[in-house]
Amino acid sequence: VRKLGQPLMTASDGLPNEYDQTSVCFSPDARLIATGTSRRVGKNGSSAALPASDHAGEVVLLDAVTLEVVRRIKAAQSAVICTMWHPQLNQIVTTDAQGVCTVMYNPKYS
Repeated sequence: VRKLGQPLMTASDGLPNEYDQTSVCFSPDARLIATGTSRRVGKNGSSAALPASDHAGEVVLLDAVTLEVVRRIKAAQSAVICTMWHPQLNQIVTTDAQGVCTVMYNPKYS
């Protein structure tokens, strides 16, 4: 790591966030990056223009090479602040702004 002052790439489009401490993590195989969002924002910049279902926090999976969004998963009724992907169990654990802890898994792979 030589140039810490300049990022190689950034992804911010479609990743609204209200919390400085929101975390990111790699998938166990390092092909994906997971992070949480605070809410989706409408075209006029306001969340008030969206249906209530679109106010939920999401876990967003990004391709680790291109930073393109691969998948969005509604994970909370409020902002997703912490995201962790367990390397052996292949489960994603999140916490949100309301203090709710959510465990996401696929019975076939977990």
